[in-house]
Amino acid sequence: MPQQVLSSALALNLNANHDLVSLNEKTLTVTLAELGFPLCFNVMNNIVHVNGNNANSDCTINTSLKSLWQLKQSQQLTELIKQDKVILK
Repeated sequence: MPQQVLSSALALNLNANHDLVSLNEKTLTVTLAELGFPLCFNVMNNIVHVNGNNANSDCTINTSLKSLWQLKQSQQLTELIKQDKVILK
């Protein structure tokens, strides 16, 4: 299900395939405090795969839904990082 939603969203971006080329074989892991498990987004051959295996993540973001909402509302990434509400690895 998450892969279908992500594929639909990427289809709206005319440059999606071109943009994904530079991300080939890269993995982004997002851990939301409310979920209790990681969401791993791996790009392989211009397809984004979603799974829960974060063993080989290139970038990890640890945060909460509340912090993501604050980020969207006010674009305060630096402040949220200083407050340890968004942790990047």
